[in-house]
Amino acid sequence: MERKGIITNDKEKHIMKKIKKMLSHSIYRRTFYLYAISSVLIMMTILICVFGMVSAEVKKQAKETSYQILQQLVSSSDRVCEDIGNMMSSILSKGKALKVMQNTEVDKTDEYWLFLELQNLQGYYSYIDNIAVLNLNQDICVQSIGANEFTSETLETARAMVETNQYILPRDISVVGKTKSVITFLQYYPSQNSGILVDINSDIFQYSLNEQTKTARVVYLIDTSGKPVTKVTREKFNDEMMIAEYLFQIVSDMEMKENNGVYDDRRNQQMVLVTKSESLDWWFCDILSYSYFNEQYKKMSIIFVGIAGVILGACVLTAFLYSKKTNRKLLKIANHCRRIAGLDELPTDNELAYIEKTMSHISHEKYMNENYINFWFLKNLISGQGIPFILSKEKILSLQEKYASPCYAVLLIGIQTKEEIQEDRRKEEYGIYRFMICNLADEIFGENYRCKAVDLEESIVAVLLFINSETISEDYLLCYNKLRDFAEDNMGLLLAGSLGSIVNSQGEVFLSYEKARQYMKVSNLIGKKELIDSNQVSNVNYQEKNQKLVESIIEYTELNYSDADLSLKSISQMFHLSTAYVGKIFKTIQGNSYASYLVNYRLEKSKTLLLETNKTVNEIAGELGFTNATYFTTLFKNEYGMTPTTFRNKG
Repeated sequence: MERKGIITNDKEKHIMKKIKKMLSHSIYRRTFYLYAISSVLIMMTILICVFGMVSAEVKKQAKETSYQILQQLVSSSDRVCEDIGNMMSSILSKGKALKVMQNTEVDKTDEYWLFLELQNLQGYYSYIDNIAVLNLNQDICVQSIGANEFTSETLETARAMVETNQYILPRDISVVGKTKSVITFLQYYPSQNSGILVDINSDIFQYSLNEQTKTARVVYLIDTSGKPVTKVTREKFNDEMMIAEYLFQIVSDMEMKENNGVYDDRRNQQMVLVTKSESLDWWFCDILSYSYFNEQYKKMSIIFVGIAGVILGACVLTAFLYSKKTNRKLLKIANHCRRIAGLDELPTDNELAYIEKTMSHISHEKYMNENYINFWFLKNLISGQGIPFILSKEKILSLQEKYASPCYAVLLIGIQTKEEIQEDRRKEEYGIYRFMICNLADEIFGENYRCKAVDLEESIVAVLLFINSETISEDYLLCYNKLRDFAEDNMGLLLAGSLGSIVNSQGEVFLSYEKARQYMKVSNLIGKKELIDSNQVSNVNYQEKNQKLVESIIEYTELNYSDADLSLKSISQMFHLSTAYVGKIFKTIQGNSYASYLVNYRLEKSKTLLLETNKTVNEIAGELGFTNATYFTTLFKNEYGMTPTTFRNKG
């Protein structure tokens, strides 16, 4: 005990000795110490005040951001509701639907054609699970999923919705042994006791926020009666209640302002923000846990502590520098700068070498900056993408003069690897390949042309050719073949190319790029890897052009007939042409419509599969792109006069 007391007294004496030594310094030194301490205290006070204001702003900003996102989600959901309304109006305009709803001499043929129309309409909306036209007087139900055990459930649901006057209903349905969560919309016509019912996959309304964080926030949806709309809203909030019950309790107790509200649940350490959709009569709810704000405060605390540490360190460093002789100050500053620049290996007295190194670094930065500006100017010139920074008018004019030419043409080069690349390495690998192809293209094409290769996107490199006339020599094809062969033999890459149209001004270079991109897409769609010259394609006569278009469509169909979404519309979109135009040309050259050709081609394929494989009718229907086996069997029987099973048995 006595020993401990002696140690304490020694520490106190040591501290007092340090204080006396500090006070014994000159008036300048003591003034500096006072200045440093005062600066630290003032700065800490300012930082604390700023921290408080920033904390309040963070909380306010989080609430405003959440409200904005909820409003966007409400608008998105309202648009879905509007689409459903438009689709119902479209169905109502169809004669077959009116006959079913009015029960005007409806036969099986009418029901079948209405079934096909509903299926076709459902194909345009990926989130729709079922469309049904109902006549509640006659218990008639024609739905896009076909006649099955689900028909009676659809009729019962519609009657229940009419009785309760509830025309939007979350529910679970069972189709082909699978349970799905859907939102049912009903358009009811009392005068005819009929209606149109649409089931939408509830996952379309399943929104989540902050997906980049470790735990994503989920937006919960309930209707005005407190029923959960989405699956996640049906989960348990705690041992006593479900999430939907908890949110409905909050919504019922809150005082709303313009269908918006916020509730601070201190008991559960969270804030609940709600917004109402008038068209759907749903509440969109976002739960912000206090831990979210604590995490933000923790980050800010680290930043402010870091700032305070830097300031304190700066004060200590300044005091240290002032404590040395004047003739050593410059050397200390220079050494400090060298340490920051990683130049400790230089002699301490070699200041000229340090300055030379710094100037060299500045020159390198200027060179990299110039290359960066040139890259974005060319990329903007070719693809029309905006430059992500502001350039002076003089700089733009100098770049335009630098790349001036009588004519221009864009050659697109598509890159594909022979071996599959893992997804996590794909971006890095393709970045290296684009860099190598750009350098090779500049070198190979540069032997015959003035050109510049530009890195565009994941697997595309553009070569901008500066040419002197509206015609281009065949040397470009030799250069391309040389590049393609080198890439395949030495790098394991497969290249595909397309040359855009020749244009006369920089403002039209984008048109050459668009033309090259269009033919590159066509080449990828039909699986051809040869270089396509759009200038030559554009010069063939009209009949040859149409013939080549039809041949490309047939070739693409033969490769993709198993795609259930394959149609004249999807084909037209891929070739950037109108559906009516493509359909007219196809029928003129082939003698029948594309839809008939596609059905006949699939049916011919089915005969081979029926005779040469043991696959079931359902498997064959799915493999050939038919939506279901019943539809396939009907078409097969209409075409060949027997069912697929009978055909197989006879074969």
